[in-house]
Amino acid sequence: FLFRLQTRRSSSTMAPGDDNVVIMDGSMGRQLCLDGMPQDELFRQIWSARALVDSSLHQLVVDAHKSYIEAGATLLITNAYGVQPTFYRRAFPQEWEANMLRDAEVAARLAVQAKAECGVPSVRVFGCLPPLSESHRPDMFDAFLQQEGKEFVVKTYRNLAKAALKGGSEALILENMVSWQEAELALEAVRDMGVSLILSMEGALRDMERNPQPQIAPDVARLAIKAKQSGLPIEALGFSCTEPETILACLTALEHKPGMLKALQDAGIRLSAHANLNDRREAHKKGFDVRTDQSNEIKARMDLVHDGFNGYVNLCQDFVKHGATFVGGCCGCGPAGIAAVRAACSVKASAKKRPIVSMNSAHVIGASLDVAAALAPTGVLRVGINTANTLLVNSCSNANLAHGIVPSLAAELARCLGVDVRYVPFATPGELADAVTLRRWDVAFLASDATRAATIAFTDPYVEIPCCYLTTAGHQKLADVDQPGVSVASFMGTAYGNWLANNLKQATLVQASSRAAALELVSTGKAEILAGVKEHLLEDAAKLPMASKLVDGSFMTVSQALGMKPNLGSEVEDFLQRFFAHVIDSGLLQKIVNGAGVKDKLLVARPPALPQAGSKRCRTDCAFKICVLGCGAMGSVYAALLAESGNEVWVVDVWDEHVKAINERGLRLQGPKGDKTVKIRATTKASDVGPCDLVIIATKASGVKDAAEQASKLLKESGVVVTIQNGLGAGDRISQHIDPKRVLLGIASNFAATLIGPGHAEHKSMKLICLGELVGGSKTERLDRIVEVWQTAGFDVKGFADIHVQVWEKFICNCTFSAPCTVTGMTVGELLDNPAAWRMALTCATEAFAVACKQNIRLAFEDVEAHVRKFGESVRQAKPSMLQDHLAKRRSEIDAINGAVPVEAAKVGMTALANQMLADAVLAREALF
Repeated sequence: FLFRLQTRRSSSTMAPGDDNVVIMDGSMGRQLCLDGMPQDELFRQIWSARALVDSSLHQLVVDAHKSYIEAGATLLITNAYGVQPTFYRRAFPQEWEANMLRDAEVAARLAVQAKAECGVPSVRVFGCLPPLSESHRPDMFDAFLQQEGKEFVVKTYRNLAKAALKGGSEALILENMVSWQEAELALEAVRDMGVSLILSMEGALRDMERNPQPQIAPDVARLAIKAKQSGLPIEALGFSCTEPETILACLTALEHKPGMLKALQDAGIRLSAHANLNDRREAHKKGFDVRTDQSNEIKARMDLVHDGFNGYVNLCQDFVKHGATFVGGCCGCGPAGIAAVRAACSVKASAKKRPIVSMNSAHVIGASLDVAAALAPTGVLRVGINTANTLLVNSCSNANLAHGIVPSLAAELARCLGVDVRYVPFATPGELADAVTLRRWDVAFLASDATRAATIAFTDPYVEIPCCYLTTAGHQKLADVDQPGVSVASFMGTAYGNWLANNLKQATLVQASSRAAALELVSTGKAEILAGVKEHLLEDAAKLPMASKLVDGSFMTVSQALGMKPNLGSEVEDFLQRFFAHVIDSGLLQKIVNGAGVKDKLLVARPPALPQAGSKRCRTDCAFKICVLGCGAMGSVYAALLAESGNEVWVVDVWDEHVKAINERGLRLQGPKGDKTVKIRATTKASDVGPCDLVIIATKASGVKDAAEQASKLLKESGVVVTIQNGLGAGDRISQHIDPKRVLLGIASNFAATLIGPGHAEHKSMKLICLGELVGGSKTERLDRIVEVWQTAGFDVKGFADIHVQVWEKFICNCTFSAPCTVTGMTVGELLDNPAAWRMALTCATEAFAVACKQNIRLAFEDVEAHVRKFGESVRQAKPSMLQDHLAKRRSEIDAINGAVPVEAAKVGMTALANQMLADAVLAREALF
């Protein structure tokens, strides 16, 4: 599913103008750990080779290779990175060499098997020749060489190469060589093998003190060219297994060295890059040691893996831009990451970076990087599941494949976090609960109870399951059970078993190690009552050798919830509340339950209560999905604050650089409430967004018609449009495309908002926003609900029965300052202080006021000068948006502001000469833009 998902998500290409990028595979060690390879003492000695020495684990290796082929990789590297003398001497002191060569051959054979099973003959299998001492440690190789000698190193590499080729490898990769000295000896060993080679250096090119030296990449390249000229069949020079920024620095150093890329091209040497996506900079600097680095403590870099590996894909695009034509992943990059890289290569187009876009879902509750890092620190969400609860888990074939309610919810949760998912199955709920201290899972779906709450933090329940008694002795009521002489059998470690242990006072509780064992106690007469989940008891009744019946009523209800490590913080708690509110309120959970065939066997819980006023999250029934059409200065203010309050917000804008900046860095907003950056989704295509609860049209007046056409295709059945523009006429333009009964009209006052640059907006103040129904002339429940959404986001918002009064009152102020400030170049304050300019502006205001009165608009003021001066004094430093447009050589909204006054005047037999003259002056200037 994730592979298909990732390939749908990209609309840009990796390669600038061609499709010549070879997609390498990703991490095998971390992948095998996630898929169930034991992380025992042997694993800590030989790393991923643990899956080679045990034949029962060979299928894991094959499946891992196949997952990379299915993700789009066309180059596989054998799982032999841990097959080297330092590791094998520790693990197998007596037979280390025979075992090492056996496993190098096995690793190749398993990769070839995966290729054959996938039926993709174009995939190439490269035998891995690893560092012979330790990764990222040129100092350790130097010591190794001093102890063993060059002859031993050359001989070992030659034997490993022969074993890899014997197993079916068609080429070799000298992977992650820690120094040129090691690389040179490895090259000497394979000189006469007659197969293609990739020489991949440890990407930081560390010195003996383990300091990165990407600046010496040109020196390494010269040595590689010299080796190629001596007859070595080097196909590519690579940089691997360090942070991608350092690899990019190596490629940049090559590019900046005059003639170097041309020399590599002339020699027939391509460039490869596959980076480490984990947060390992400090570990590599102090000195990596496979024996002490615990796999489950390694944290992913969420800026690279979050939201479908967008961060890493963008860096891979930079790799290609700087010359790499082999691209893949290393530690922390699994099949989903390779699928994302492949997807970015799949379309032949420009080399633009891939935008961060949401997965194709009707409603996704997005998570921040901090939340994703807290819940999935390895970059993969490891989900503990209880396979004994067959109501919730139908099957779990392996770590990648499970079916049922819990696996479906887990996949949805991982999708909202923007990470991959792995299932960690447990045979009993007790084992699942106990595993929290062993850090075997990140989150677990299990029943919440007081006993487990001592070590596990639980969400509110998402389903509730009734638990009953099955009696073989004719008990009629629940009260009949808890009596002296009555024996009750139960499955030990379950939530209901824990409840019985705490609540049965007189009856004898007999706990069994499994559900089947509890049934056996009743079958053999050691207990006359079986406690359990109602649906399980109905199944068990048919297996008993004696008659039985359910006791009326349920003695408890098991609350199934999501468990996690305690103290992950309020942001995680808030996200999970929103997640479960989403899956319950949207009907998604009920749909999953119905699909599992257990509709009448459990109860979907009520959605969790969301915080009340004062919280930074929407206090309506659930968070809204909102699209802002037009992400200019004001649109940016709306989008940032509405997203920060917990809504799912999209923005659609025509400015490519703005959209790109928002997707890569978030939307930055500076204002009275601080300087913040909010992660939202941005696109240039409204069709990317999907159905919305609320569409906000924040374009210029001239863009309202096109925006209304887009909005008509974005609304859910119950969705509503809010349009907020300067001037008049927005409602009429929208009504051409949308039923006016679905439209709210709005005005925003005194924000003094500007766009500082792509992805960056500022507003000086934050005054009242007025909203009202476009038609009907009354306050409605829908209006109150929309007002509440805005208020929760921190806006000062008020709903009005007759919004057209507020529109005209704001319109008169716009006419006063827009065109006059534009033709004079003055700020509002400068215009107020200049008598001649003020006379001109006041004439515009007086004309607009007279037209409103003639049209029977019930304005709340009579002194027009006092009204507009009060408005102007509150924003003295501001430049009206019309003036900002002219300073940027953009066309303005003149037709909807000063230009609209003569139009409205003509409707009632009046003229508005001052506004007409100034509108003509503005239009004359715009003709020169």
